[in-house]
Amino acid sequence: MEKLYLDKLLTTVSEETPNEYKVLYSNGIHVGSCSYKKLEMMGSRKPIRQDIFLMTNCDMTDIIGSLNNEYPFTSDDHNDVQREIRFDSLTKVRNFVNSL
Repeated sequence: MEKLYLDKLLTTVSEETPNEYKVLYSNGIHVGSCSYKKLEMMGSRKPIRQDIFLMTNCDMTDIIGSLNNEYPFTSDDHNDVQREIRFDSLTKVRNFVNSL
C-alpha cells in the first residue's frame, strides 16, 4: 500500500496497559489516535497460537480535517485515508510489539 497522507505526521506508539497499545499521530497542531488490544487466538483443530490486534478506538477527526484542508478530498480520497490509517496504525503497533 502506498502512503499518501500520513508521511508528514509525527507518530508515537505506547503501551497503555498490558496488551493495549495506542498510536498517536500529530502534525504539531492537531492530534489523533488509534487504540488496539492484543488478543491471543488458538486454532480450533490445531494447537497454533496466533496474536490478533483488534482496533478498539480510533479518533482521527482533527488529523483528517487538517489533511482535508491541505489536500481537499473527494469521497474516494476519504476511503483511501481511512484505509491508510488502519494499515499504518496496525503496522506501527505490530512493529512496536515485535521490538519489545
